[in-house]
Amino acid sequence: VVPDLGKTVESVMKLYMLTKFFSSLLYSEKLTKINIEVLQKQLLPTCQLLEVEEDTVLIDEDSQAERFFFLYHGRVSATKLMPPDDNNPTERSIEVGMLAAGNYFGEISILTSTPCRATLKALTRCMMLVVDKSKFQSIWCSIPGFRAEFLVRILGLSCHLEHVLEHDVARRSFESHMTSEFSSEGLKFYYKAYDYWEKYKEREALGNKMMATEIYDKYLSVNAPEQVNIPGTMREAVEAELNSSDGPSATIFSNSRAEAFSMIEKDNFKRYKKTDAFQLLLKSLRAYPNIDLQKVNVHDLMDKSGQTRYSRPTQSQKKRLSVHAIDEAGPILAPRPTFEQQKNLAETQMGLQSPTEEADRMQMLSSGANAEDAMAQVGREPGP
Repeated sequence: VVPDLGKTVESVMKLYMLTKFFSSLLYSEKLTKINIEVLQKQLLPTCQLLEVEEDTVLIDEDSQAERFFFLYHGRVSATKLMPPDDNNPTERSIEVGMLAAGNYFGEISILTSTPCRATLKALTRCMMLVVDKSKFQSIWCSIPGFRAEFLVRILGLSCHLEHVLEHDVARRSFESHMTSEFSSEGLKFYYKAYDYWEKYKEREALGNKMMATEIYDKYLSVNAPEQVNIPGTMREAVEAELNSSDGPSATIFSNSRAEAFSMIEKDNFKRYKKTDAFQLLLKSLRAYPNIDLQKVNVHDLMDKSGQTRYSRPTQSQKKRLSVHAIDEAGPILAPRPTFEQQKNLAETQMGLQSPTEEADRMQMLSSGANAEDAMAQVGREPGP
C-alpha cells in the first residue's frame, strides 16, 4: 500500500505544533511534560491545520468563539469597534494590537462562555492549529490540569480552590502557605483520605482497617496529634463505622473529606488569596490582565460534577457517598505532590525557569511590536 504522503506530512506538522504548544507555552509541569501518546492518540485527531489568506476574519468582536487557535506562522491584527464621539460621529474600527507566531486565542471565550472582546483578522498569510469548541471542551479539558491551567490565569483572585489544587505549580504555592500558617493538617488529611479511597479495592479487609484506623487516630480522634476541625457528629460517624463488624467502607471519610475541603476554602484559601505569595503566583503564571469578570459567571466555573478529584460534592452527593459503592462517585482530592515538586516550590514562587525552558519560550514567541496591547484586548499577555 502506498502511503498518503500529504496526510503523513500534515500529521507530523500537527504533532510538532502540539508538542511546541504544550512544552513551551504552558506552565503546569504535568502539561509541559505531557506523554507523547496522549498527544498522538487523544489530541492529535481533534486538530486541524488551517491556512488562511490575508484579511481573513477569524473571530468577530462580541461573538462566541467556536474554535481555539494556535498561531504557528503569520500575523493577526486585533481590532475593536469604537462608538461615535464628539470627534468621530460614526462608528469606526481601530487596531489595538497585533499577534505573532506563538500566540493563541479563543480559549477565554470557550472556557467562560463570554463574547470575544476584539475582532481578529489575518494580516498576512497564516498557518494555525485549530480545535473545534466542542472537542476543546470535551477532550482537551479532560486532560488533568489543562482546564485549571487557564482558569487560574483567567479568574485570578476569583479562582476556586479546586482550580489551584489541580494546577501543580499553584498547588505547591498554596501548600507552602498552609505550612506557614501551621495548618497543613487539613491538606494532609485531605490527601490521606484520597489515598485510602483510591487503593481500597487493592487491599485486603485487614489492610483497609489498619489504614483507616491510622488516619482516624492521627487526624480525627479526640486526642489526634494533628486534629482536623470537623463536626463532632461527623467524627462519631467515622468512629462508629470503623468499629462496626463489617469494617470500614471505601467511603468512610467521604463526608469528613468534603468538610475539610470546605473549611480550607473558606478559611485558609481566602487568606492565601490576600498574600504576596498568591500575587507572585499569578505573576509567574502570567495571569491574564483586564478580564471583565462581570461578564463571567464564576460560579459556573466550579467543577460540581462530583466525578473528579477536585470537584466539590453537593449535599445529596455527600449523603450518597456514605452508602454507595466507590465506582458511583469519584474522590475530590488532589494527588500528593512528589518530593521533586516540593523541592522546586521556592523556584516556582519566584517565577524562575530553567535556561532551556526560557529559551524554548523565547524562540516560540517572535511577538510583534504591538502584541502586548493586542493580548490585553483579548484578555491576556502576548505569551510566556
